[in-house]
Amino acid sequence: MAVKAVEMVRKIRDQLYEEMKDLSLEEQKELVERESRALQRMLQEKGWLKKPKRLSKPSRAKKVKREVSGRKNFKRREQRISR
Repeated sequence: MAVKAVEMVRKIRDQLYEEMKDLSLEEQKELVERESRALQRMLQEKGWLKKPKRLSKPSRAKKVKREVSGRKNFKRREQRISR
């Protein structure tokens, strides 16, 4: 049994187009978000998707600070190498 990926993608794309062609941009956004939440809920119920771990606000701030300082260090190293 061969998988006909191109035909499958076209069929899904055409189906989505038909569902969304008369919707406004906001309605399209709401539809995608609603369907995404439903899919995530279904995957979690089946145990295929773990619930994402939420970082506390201080942890998020530390993560951002590390990312920013990492970029600064990278730029410094880049400057030293180019000299």
